[in-house]
Amino acid sequence: MELGTVDTIWQFIKLIIIIVGVHEFGHFIAARMTGMRADVFAIGMGRRLFGWNKITGFTWGNLPDEWDGGGHTDYRLCLLPIGGYVKIRGMIDESMDTEQMATKAEPWEFRSKNAAQKALVLSAGVIMNFILAFAIYAGHTFFVGKDFSASTTIAHVAYGSIAKKAGFAKGDRVIAVNGVGVDTWEEFSRSLLMIEMGSDKKVEVSRDGLIGGTAIITVSGNDLLDIVSGKQPFGLYKENTIVLVSSVASYTPAEKIGIKSGDTIVSIKNIPIHSNEQMMRLLQTHKEKQLPITYKRRSQIIDTVITTTNEGRIGVVISNIDMGKKIHRSYGFGEALMVGINETWGAVSQMGDFVSNIAGGKVNASESVGGPIEIAEMAKKASDMGWGQFLLFTALISVNLGVINLLPIPALDGGHLVVVAIEAVIRRELSIKAKTIIQQVGMFLLFGLMGFVLIKGIIKLIM
Repeated sequence: MELGTVDTIWQFIKLIIIIVGVHEFGHFIAARMTGMRADVFAIGMGRRLFGWNKITGFTWGNLPDEWDGGGHTDYRLCLLPIGGYVKIRGMIDESMDTEQMATKAEPWEFRSKNAAQKALVLSAGVIMNFILAFAIYAGHTFFVGKDFSASTTIAHVAYGSIAKKAGFAKGDRVIAVNGVGVDTWEEFSRSLLMIEMGSDKKVEVSRDGLIGGTAIITVSGNDLLDIVSGKQPFGLYKENTIVLVSSVASYTPAEKIGIKSGDTIVSIKNIPIHSNEQMMRLLQTHKEKQLPITYKRRSQIIDTVITTTNEGRIGVVISNIDMGKKIHRSYGFGEALMVGINETWGAVSQMGDFVSNIAGGKVNASESVGGPIEIAEMAKKASDMGWGQFLLFTALISVNLGVINLLPIPALDGGHLVVVAIEAVIRRELSIKAKTIIQQVGMFLLFGLMGFVLIKGIIKLIM
């Protein structure tokens, strides 16, 4: 296994440990606060690798089937890094343990508590995910501040892209979106793609040669949803961005023509390159072709020809580097807290809009939902950019996990909350059989979805 693959796996495991650990800690601490016993606190699913409890101490492997903590929790790490759970006494959960439900309810069991206490325990994991995101956003803002790209000038508009069809042109400078002024590229992107997701947007640009000097460009909400879901590229690239070669694979077209780590790609097929996305899409449309390429090494410009593979690749790992003027903003403690609240709520709203658009059929779920492989790759890229970017990515995934867990789907926290609400209305517990069926249906749906996105990710990886 290559070192890059090992590092990608490690970054994924690290991410899962943080966000799942925080989520399950929320359930655990709420259960203890309300007088419930938690038999197991697990990171991961499946076979117990190792763990610790007050009775047996640290042990490897599974505990005996008859093991009873007597109120003490077994803290364990399990084989599959795809989630985690807290096994709360008197609750039908991932363990599908129904034997305990056949006896009289004890005061320390979930089923003996009132609806408010049950709801608190069930929602505490999501609450902790949101708190984690808030803490990361606020902490990063306070200690590091924020850098913004000062330019909103467009350097390139891809042929046949949504941006081209909408009417954007090279040299346009974005002034406002829906009448609200934007001073940085980040403000432009957020206003266009994330605020009121799915609605039409009117973008005002400054353009030389026009009467009055400005133009209004309308981008349809459906096109914007296609961009957010990854179905289509926007095709808009800002000025002062260079594409840096991070590494070159052995025995590839790039190595053959002498490209090295640290070089920058200037143009391909005489088209100036402004982003890694633009470059990859250009190569994908010219498989097994000889293309003129210009790259730069320090102050030396090198013009040559490269032949792409049958997959439309040249064997390089690339990244975008913004060389333009930056606007750095520092924040006081109170300001950072407000940024943390706004960023967290913005991420929640964005994810909520995304889910509602999938449910409404506006976004194709099979093309938009990423699985463990995609998340692992993004975690690796974020980690390569430093701890700060990895933590910001962790905050985003933590919010996404929280929103997904609130969905009223059996086996998720939202599904359990629906059951608690039903029991509160009818003033009695649902039967063990009914709860078991609900949990089984939920687990079937979840594992089916996980299998689908995992297979999709593997196919994408090998294609």
